[in-house]
Amino acid sequence: MVKTIYITRHGFRANWLTDQPIPPSPTGIESDPALAEKGVVQAKELGEYLKDIQPPIQRIYASPFYRCIETATPTADHLDLEIYPEGGCGEWFKRERSSHPKPASNTVLKGFFPRVKEDYESLVVAGDDGEDEAELHERTKHFLNVLIEKLNKEEPELETILIVSHAAPRIALGRALVGDNSLDIRTGVCSLDTFEAEKEGALCGEWKLKSSGQVDYLSEGEVMHWGFDVPFDPGSEEDIKARKAAAEAAAAADSDTVSVFIPLNVPPMSRKAGASSKVSSTAPVQISGLTEDKPLVKIGDSAYEGQWTELVGSEMYFNGATGEYVGKSRERIMLKPMRLQHKQDEVMAEPKKRPHILDQVHAINEERAKQAGESAPEAPVDSVDLEVAAAAVTAASIQDPDTAASLDVTMEDV
Repeated sequence: MVKTIYITRHGFRANWLTDQPIPPSPTGIESDPALAEKGVVQAKELGEYLKDIQPPIQRIYASPFYRCIETATPTADHLDLEIYPEGGCGEWFKRERSSHPKPASNTVLKGFFPRVKEDYESLVVAGDDGEDEAELHERTKHFLNVLIEKLNKEEPELETILIVSHAAPRIALGRALVGDNSLDIRTGVCSLDTFEAEKEGALCGEWKLKSSGQVDYLSEGEVMHWGFDVPFDPGSEEDIKARKAAAEAAAAADSDTVSVFIPLNVPPMSRKAGASSKVSSTAPVQISGLTEDKPLVKIGDSAYEGQWTELVGSEMYFNGATGEYVGKSRERIMLKPMRLQHKQDEVMAEPKKRPHILDQVHAINEERAKQAGESAPEAPVDSVDLEVAAAAVTAASIQDPDTAASLDVTMEDV
């Protein structure tokens, strides 16, 4: 009786690579690419993990598209098993798609992958005109029920099977097993879902999800997750373009980020001062008006008025754990305690702006440009619009509070 079902997705496809020409399909069939080199590595890592998994795999079913058979092969080699090409877990093509490719025959696949069971006949085959989402869910549910009933009747000694599929069918398969068409399933390439029967002879709706999207055996972790909420077909040209654009935007954002180190000095105070010079290293720090002449600072429950002070020379900062140099500053903010009072309907004058942070940003950009052999931007740095709300402020270190407690603060995303 089938008690455990593992479900995985094929590895990274060759046509997902955006920095090189797309290689032709080995079978000559549209939308039937091989794995990219990184996909081959992922399939090997998956096989290395599955060879020792418990309970052990006794049968492998795979979508008859090339990339799924290729993904299943390392596992089949480790376990000395045949691969059953099954259309019931085959790719999903939407009805509105211009074409609905059919996979290669078992004979053709056998020529590429000797472990393919050539005489096996699929229990279920997707329609010739594509499917909508509901039809995909119905197809995978029908396939699972037919498969489980057949195995339980004809091969009752089989208790554990592996299914190698695609993103959309993988989600639908998992939902069918647990009986929940809203179930969220992670679909990263070569990641693994594990399902256990809740009773003997369990059919769809009588299984529980033990784990979803397992990737701890993959050196790159989760890659290319897809869900039905994504407006593009999984791995489609539009999907790849959207992912590439998002990655480029993230890289551009990272390159525009500088770190500015701002020492906050809390001088020794009397008990009547209204605030403490004893600053906890875990106290939350809030800063308002960092570009103003007198910024307001709150450390824990204490409030302070700040005053920018220029240093003689520069202070350098090092990582306390590694000793690595991390930055320097030419100014600091001296703090004095203040009491908070709430006033309503008060009209505040526009505070005087000071260029301290902007000057530091400009200096950092000049240094970067010098190292890159380029000229610094001609646009004045004070044209940058600084919003304190966009700054991530984190406490870095606390010096001796008995003399002059100094709190180093890093402001990022300037």
